[in-house]
Amino acid sequence: MDCLQAPARPPKPLPRNIPPDIKSGKPHNVESDNVDAKIAKLMGEGYSFEDVKRALMIAQYKVDVARNILREFALVAPRLNL
Repeated sequence: MDCLQAPARPPKPLPRNIPPDIKSGKPHNVESDNVDAKIAKLMGEGYSFEDVKRALMIAQYKVDVARNILREFALVAPRLNL
């Protein structure tokens, strides 16, 4: 009498090799501090975190270029004089 066996499972896929510069979502510590400083500087000018982050990515983390992008396309939150 033949025994019915479940079909063999396909082999697991091999893990992908991800280049080291893509592995982490954030740059290395020194660069991360530098990016944080750039974000803080532009947010200090009244732009939102999301707008600043997007503009910096588009501008390849050049503050002057990001500032020009923000001036053209982002709204500045009104400052409250208390």
